[in-house]
Amino acid sequence: MSGPIPKSILRRLSFVTLVLVFTSSVVLSQINIITQRLRDELIREPADDKDITNYLTTLKSGGSWSDIDYSDSSQRDWPAVDHSRRLKSICTGYNKPTSLYYHSNELKSKITTAIEFYIKTKPQCPNWWFNAIGAPNNLAPALILMKTGDKFGYNQAKLDFYCDELLNYYSESAVKWPFATTGANKIWLLTSSIYKACIKNNESVLRSNFQSAFDQAIIMPGTGEGIKNDYSYYQHGPQLYCGGYGMAFMEDITNFGTLAEGTSYQMSNTQVQIITNAILEGFQWFCQKSAFDFGTTGREISRSGAGSSSSLKIVVDRLKLMNPSRSAELNDCYNFINGSSDFTNPGNKYFWKSDFMVQHGPTFYLSARIPSKRITGTERMNNENLKRKWLPWGATNIMIDGDEYRNIFAVWDWSRIPGVTSVKEEVPGLPVAGDFYLVSSTEFAGGVSDGICGLAAYDYSWDGVSGRKAYFFTPEALYCLGSGICASKSNPVITNVNQCFSSGPVTLKNKNTISTFDGTEITSSNIKWVYHNRVGYYFPSNGEITIKNMNQTGSWNDINIAESKTKLTYKVFSTWIGHGNVPSNDKYEYIVVPSTSLEQFMTWLESSPLKMISNTTDIQAFHEINKKVYGIAFYNPGGINLDQGLFIWTDKPCLLLIQEINNGSRLKISISDPTTKLKNINIRISKKLSGPGSVYNDDKTSGISVFLPEGDNAGKSITLEYSYE
Repeated sequence: MSGPIPKSILRRLSFVTLVLVFTSSVVLSQINIITQRLRDELIREPADDKDITNYLTTLKSGGSWSDIDYSDSSQRDWPAVDHSRRLKSICTGYNKPTSLYYHSNELKSKITTAIEFYIKTKPQCPNWWFNAIGAPNNLAPALILMKTGDKFGYNQAKLDFYCDELLNYYSESAVKWPFATTGANKIWLLTSSIYKACIKNNESVLRSNFQSAFDQAIIMPGTGEGIKNDYSYYQHGPQLYCGGYGMAFMEDITNFGTLAEGTSYQMSNTQVQIITNAILEGFQWFCQKSAFDFGTTGREISRSGAGSSSSLKIVVDRLKLMNPSRSAELNDCYNFINGSSDFTNPGNKYFWKSDFMVQHGPTFYLSARIPSKRITGTERMNNENLKRKWLPWGATNIMIDGDEYRNIFAVWDWSRIPGVTSVKEEVPGLPVAGDFYLVSSTEFAGGVSDGICGLAAYDYSWDGVSGRKAYFFTPEALYCLGSGICASKSNPVITNVNQCFSSGPVTLKNKNTISTFDGTEITSSNIKWVYHNRVGYYFPSNGEITIKNMNQTGSWNDINIAESKTKLTYKVFSTWIGHGNVPSNDKYEYIVVPSTSLEQFMTWLESSPLKMISNTTDIQAFHEINKKVYGIAFYNPGGINLDQGLFIWTDKPCLLLIQEINNGSRLKISISDPTTKLKNINIRISKKLSGPGSVYNDDKTSGISVFLPEGDNAGKSITLEYSYE
């Protein structure tokens, strides 16, 4: 074709050109919005001029800092990462109008020198995390702060060069560290990638990164790391980690959410809803005010200052911007974490994916961690959590203020974890090579909940100690039973009731005498009850009870080699039940009554509604008289008389809650499979029932065949209601 181009085609080409220009400007506008939001957020961060002055003083002419050992290869607390942290700090000051160093030519020159030193030397840590995440997530903000768009920043060519030398796109990181592409680690890798995309104006990568981040706002099936369908959270395999990695994940994904809000990259309504559900139905349930349950923090239990839930408030504030329809519930969550209101939806919840039961009262928190072969009990990595030997084997939390355990772990006796039956010993702090995770071998481990009460139980076997342990939760108390306690040990075997910070004298009833003591240790087989810091402990069948209220000394370095060796001394309250050195088929029984005054506790004891029906290796059964609810753990098929005229039998091991409701005209039955392997369970009850699947038999019992949840719902409770004569 030759000759002049027809006007019609020219008009079309002009239109296409306009569209392309418009599209390009819209894309650039979207990147500019994200870039400016990132810069604004960084500039709002504090930057101490005194620190910056010190950094400038100690910075050598070649761009290194005199007090940083760049050759140190520590895996947990790598010194060279401080270079990146300082760069971020001084770049913040350089861009902060209130700083003495705002747009200082001297500071810009030294920033350049420090960046180019890092590029030239490329310090590397043996721990992949610092190379992939720790350092890049400081260097990326430093570089975007220098994208000022004027003479005070760097030109685009220099920024592109620095980015390519110091940062990876997520696609590049995924090739280098393929094992880190799930959960919180994936979000961290995406963080520096989003910065790089903004710095280099790469819209396709930016869009892909946001999508990859928000793709994590889903229910992860099976043992996949991330949010589970019960709204607990996994990291490092099937390991409950809401109070550690999970909280970091929530902070970062909601940060991305608010960053992208109102742009074409924003989260979908479904993704926002999943994150909101996880916070309201999951994460806040593992907290009491400003503290996370120590059983949810993984190896971070060994870090000074860990375990705070205060960052939940940041997440909640962000969610309110993205999900205003649930702002009232999110406000309640914020106020509860902040300590300005009670827990607004008290009740019982069993997290069947993580084998963890919580009883949340308005003013107290109780929990039990149930060890099963399906989940990881706890990890030891990077020489952290060195004394975790007894940590995951049925640990309980008892909290009112939320500070009962916060920062106590440096001085803990790690053989006396609350709720655990253990050997009283000096737990070694040196790690065993290759022993990264503790996983139970038991099949029978689970819980059943009706939303108000709950029962958790398991078949226990660890380090030569075995038995059957059950925890019955009610809106007022926690009732604990143990049976078949066996061991052959040179040291005493004990069941630990609590070990928390002391809060003044302890009151106890020994025989018929009520007294207080402080700063001593006492062991007696005549102790009926103990009271300390608004919590009562009742021992219905006595036993050899020890109470201790004394100073304990230790250091964080004892449990984490990167932490301080400074010796700390705190006063600690403890109580436990002794089983002797070679127990054979021993038992225990105790009740915890939280959030009560001494007078209220003594009144409660006069008419305690909690009764033990059975405590054998076949059946452990409880009765809460006032609420007419029974909790039964069937470790084997069998039957039991719960009350006059009420007999129940099951053909398979299971956990049951049975409650009379509607003035005795109906029966509510909740059932679960603690092995998560059964398809159905058949039960018979000595009542004429009318309801789902019930058949009245000639022997005047009603049979019920219950079909159980499978797949990701295996182990979840089923609740059915029946009318009966």
